[in-house]
Amino acid sequence: MVRFVPIALVATAVALLGFGTQTGFEFMYRHDKLAHAVGGVLLAMSVGYAFTRWPPARVAVACAVAVVALEVIQSLLPARTASWADLMAGIGGIALGVGARHVVAWRRPIS
Repeated sequence: MVRFVPIALVATAVALLGFGTQTGFEFMYRHDKLAHAVGGVLLAMSVGYAFTRWPPARVAVACAVAVVALEVIQSLLPARTASWADLMAGIGGIALGVGARHVVAWRRPIS
């Protein structure tokens, strides 16, 4: 059960920061692509941590589905828009996160 805490924290951060208003999150709006990439990294690493027996490809696909779903939801909200650049930044972050998680698992077995 403890393994799912990082996923819950990342989901909460995405909900608070991603769907918030512009007033309190000026940094996020100035560095939008960086935020999408960091979100992808955190998502991939936390999913990889929660599901240690999943191969890296399964983690990547599951995270990519989540990122696509978030972009679709974003396109349906009146104050938000979806973009291919945001999607690519998120998927690039997933690739970095899966790669980093795989390297960590290779160097030190995760139980």
